[in-house]
Order: sequence, then structure tokens, then C-alpha cells
Amino acid sequence: MREALGRLLDAAGLEYAAYASAEALLASGAVEGAGCVVSDLKLPAISGLDLLAALQARGGRHCINLDQRA
Repeated sequence: MREALGRLLDAAGLEYAAYASAEALLASGAVEGAGCVVSDLKLPAISGLDLLAALQARGGRHCINLDQRA
């Protein structure tokens, strides 16, 4: 899913960064400059809702899209 979304964003000429996990995103420090975060609800370690809470705890006011795929 991450790769497909990346190809779509590339085709649209949009700048983005993709991370393998919520933990990698949070550790990167790049999230402070993000305008939008797209995440799955079901993640291996922390959930998408936990990611949202972590972003809000950092004072983030991002547009967030949480998706759930089977």
C-alpha cells in the first residue's frame, strides 16, 4: 500500500516521505513539517490511533487519514 501511494504521489508531482512504521515516522522528526499524515489503523506495534495521540501530544495539527484495510 505504501509503495502504491508513493507512485500515485510521484505521478501527481507531490513531495512526500514514506516510513515503514509509525515508530520510524515519530523518530524521524520530519513529522513536525508534515501537512498531512496517512496511516493504517492496524499497525504492527502501535495502532494508527496511538500514532494520532502521539502526534497530538507533540502539538501537531496535521490532516490525518486513518485507513483500515483487511
